[in-house]
Amino acid sequence: MTDHLPNARRLAWMALLAEAPQYPTRKLDSLLRHFEPAPADRALAQELVRGVLRRQGTLDAVALAYANNRLRGAEVMMALRLGLAQMLFLDSVPDHAALATTMEAVKPELGGRAAFVNALLRAVQRGISAQNAADLHIEDPTHLPVDDVHGWSFDRPVFVGKDEFAVHAARLSYPSALLRRWHAVLGEEEMRQRAQILNQPPQLWIRVNPLRATADQVIEAFAAEGFPMLGRRDYDEGMTMLRPSRHSEEGKARAIPNLPGFAEGWWSVQDPTSFESVLLAKPQPGEKVLDLCAAPGGKSFAAWELMGGKGQLLACDLSPHRLETMNTEAARLGHDIEMVVLGEEPHGQDWDLVLADVPCTNTGVLHKRPEARWRFHKKELHRLTTLQDLFRKTYLLPHCGPTSRILWSTCSLEPEEDELAVERLARKSGRVVEEERLFEPAEDRSGGFAACLIPS
Repeated sequence: MTDHLPNARRLAWMALLAEAPQYPTRKLDSLLRHFEPAPADRALAQELVRGVLRRQGTLDAVALAYANNRLRGAEVMMALRLGLAQMLFLDSVPDHAALATTMEAVKPELGGRAAFVNALLRAVQRGISAQNAADLHIEDPTHLPVDDVHGWSFDRPVFVGKDEFAVHAARLSYPSALLRRWHAVLGEEEMRQRAQILNQPPQLWIRVNPLRATADQVIEAFAAEGFPMLGRRDYDEGMTMLRPSRHSEEGKARAIPNLPGFAEGWWSVQDPTSFESVLLAKPQPGEKVLDLCAAPGGKSFAAWELMGGKGQLLACDLSPHRLETMNTEAARLGHDIEMVVLGEEPHGQDWDLVLADVPCTNTGVLHKRPEARWRFHKKELHRLTTLQDLFRKTYLLPHCGPTSRILWSTCSLEPEEDELAVERLARKSGRVVEEERLFEPAEDRSGGFAACLIPS
């Protein structure tokens, strides 16, 4: 590292200015690899970028209310989002320190516009008061619940719009088109609950690698270094998921590669929804398994462990770079998995199981991929279902023999990508759905969908 090390807010600001088609979260990953900041700065930069993207709709509503709808320029708006996100949704740093440091971070690009940004942020700071969530009314345009306990009251109307979905979109920070879809299926209360859950940072879950360690070994290793376990799930297949704290008893946070047992390959990060999707397909020792959309590898590695490390597993992906990263992870875990770029895999194999974790709108993981919510549109949904159809015809069905099982999975909650896509797959492949499951997002899991199809 040769460059001057930016602080967390400067890193976040540099990432948020990323221009399309690059995503801010990917730009931040690149910046973190380049500058190698301290763990605390790394964590704060990640929290800031994802928080701004996640709450963008709400932040814009506040900024527009206090600017009397007179805002010009993408950089000014992004600077306001960065400051307001800390003021309204991040309570670990006092407002005055956060705003002062933020203004230092954004000033090089804003120049003379920095004075306007600073004045508006101070106006919001003077105009809000913290409230108990129980005292707030969702119909009040001056009220903003943050979670079940905390919220804010503003000194002017903020959450207004031409219809109820425009108001929901501003308060919950989602495209109104997506909220309309969810409302039609769930009703208002469950729509709001889903949206609020996907506005919270995701929890960290790890899957114990039974080929290298036991759950008790992992728990003891974390406890020995002062990291408590916050949750545990045991499965009949002999697998265990654990939810460790990333903060030790002294309050110190660690990056994932520095947590106990990581270097030894005792565990890997995976969400319960992703793991339980693989369980639907019931991988068995000695089987031949093909994963057509493998990177970053979670489902491949889970399948290999369910197979007891016995059999054949070929992992494919369109990206050679992602396969290289996956290969490094497989070596850490001790998994003997073959990998090849999609399109270069051998044909004519009689696969027992074919995994297809297909491209989708990611509406079940908007807490992990916050920018995906702003890409959601009817045209984008149509583009992705068309891509799924092409994938099914070009890659999936040509690899399915007469006895192959198929696992179709997505990170989506939308029927067109899930149930309706599986109905088409069943018709085209001559199979029936053995089991399917829509995973509703919850505090302790992501949302998604999975279906296992077997020959009819």
